[in-house]
Amino acid sequence: MAQPKPLIKLIDILNLRHAWSPVAGVALGLASTYYYYGVFDGVLATLTLIVVMLISFGSFFINDYADYVSGVDTLVSHEDATKWTGGGKPTVMGLISPSTLLVMSIVSFTIAGVLGLYLVFLTGLWPLLAIGLIAAFTGAFYVAPPLKLSYRVYGVPEFLMPFNFTFLIVLATSYIQLGSFAMEPLVACIPALIAPLAPRLLGEIPDYYADKQAGKLTLAGYLGREKAARVALYPVIVSATILVLEVWLGLLPYTCLVGLVFFPIAVWKVYEARYRYEEGRRLVPCIKASFLHLFGVKALLALGFLITILLN
Repeated sequence: MAQPKPLIKLIDILNLRHAWSPVAGVALGLASTYYYYGVFDGVLATLTLIVVMLISFGSFFINDYADYVSGVDTLVSHEDATKWTGGGKPTVMGLISPSTLLVMSIVSFTIAGVLGLYLVFLTGLWPLLAIGLIAAFTGAFYVAPPLKLSYRVYGVPEFLMPFNFTFLIVLATSYIQLGSFAMEPLVACIPALIAPLAPRLLGEIPDYYADKQAGKLTLAGYLGREKAARVALYPVIVSATILVLEVWLGLLPYTCLVGLVFFPIAVWKVYEARYRYEEGRRLVPCIKASFLHLFGVKALLALGFLITILLN
C-alpha cells in the first residue's frame, strides 16, 4: 500500500480537517467584539489563539488515542471508513503510535495551562480560569476514561462540539478583549452553534455500528442511520434562517449574509444524504458540504463583520 504524502500525514495526525473551527471561533469573537465595542488588543488576541489551539489539539490527540485504545476505530468496516468522521484516525493508519499521541496531548494541555495562567495574571480576569478548565476537562474526557462523557448520555457528543469550539471560544475571546462579559458576540454566534449538528450527525452514520458496539451514545445511534441522515438537513436550514433573521432585526450587519454562500450546496448535498447513508464513503460529499456551511456561518460570518468594519 502506498504511503500517504507528508502533508496528508500531517493533516491526519493533527486533525487539521477540523482545526480550522477553533481558529474561526477566535476570529468570530474578535471581529464581533470589535464591531460592537471597537476594542482590539493584538497581544491578547494572539495569546488567546495560541491557548485555544493548544487546548483543541490536546483534545484531538487524546480523543484519537482513546478511540484507538478502546477499539472503536478498528471496528469501523472498510466500506464505512472515512477520515471525515471524528478524528483523523492516524493510529489506525499506522502514522503514529498511541503512546506518542498521548504524550502530544499531555504536552499540549500543559503548555496551554501555563500560557492560560499567564493570560489570567496579565488580564486579572480570574473567571478565565474556570472557562479554560471547562474546555480542557470536557475536551480531554470526551471519550477518554475515566469519565468517557460521550458514553454516558445521548446528545453529549453533539452538544460538546459547538459548546467547546464555538460558545466557549467566542465567550472567552470577547471577555479577554473587553474585560467583561458581553451578550452581542454570543448572539452573533448562534448560527454557528446550530450548524455543527449537520456534519456531526452525518459523520456519526459511517461509525454507527462501531459506536453501538463500543457503547458510545451518539444521536445517530439513538435515531438510526436513515433518520439521522434526514434530520441532518434541519440544522443547515435553521442556522441559515437564524442568520437571516438576525440581519433583518439589525443584530448583525448585512455583510454577514456572506456566511450563506455555501448554503445552497449544503442543502443539496445534505438532502442527498438520505439516499447515501448505507455506505460511509458515499456520504463524504454530504459531510464536506455540511462543513462548508459551518465554515460559512462561522468563518465567513467573521469576515462579514470585518468587511463592515473596513467599510466604516
